[in-house]
Order: sequence, then structure tokens, then C-alpha cells
Amino acid sequence: MTKIEGAGLKFAEHPTYGVITTCPTNMGTGKRQSILGEFPNITAKGKNEKRLKDLARQFGLQARGMGG
Repeated sequence: MTKIEGAGLKFAEHPTYGVITTCPTNMGTGKRQSILGEFPNITAKGKNEKRLKDLARQFGLQARGMGG
């Protein structure tokens, strides 16, 4: 048991997606969701980041690197 669990804190958890979290800069707003994924067929195996960013922008999304 972790210290957080021992403190009795509860977190939203989905059976498939796991613990539902939010970026600390958006706490309470619920306005930002993110996923972490690899898109080798879109980005030429990770070598064409501009293509991914351009495609994401068409859908009103933002593609960002691993560092945020």
C-alpha cells in the first residue's frame, strides 16, 4: 500500500484505461486531456513530427513531444 492509498484518498479509475488524471496546471478545469502513443504509419516511424503536428491541427488537437 502506498502512502497516498493509506491516506484514504480516492481517484477516478476506469477498468480499461486506469487511473484518470489531469495536468496540475489544469486542475479543476477539466479542459485538457492527453494521450501518449506512437503513430509510426503517420510519422514515418517517428521521423516526420511535422506531419503528425499538421494532421493533429486539422482536428483541433496539439501533438507534443514526450517532454510535454
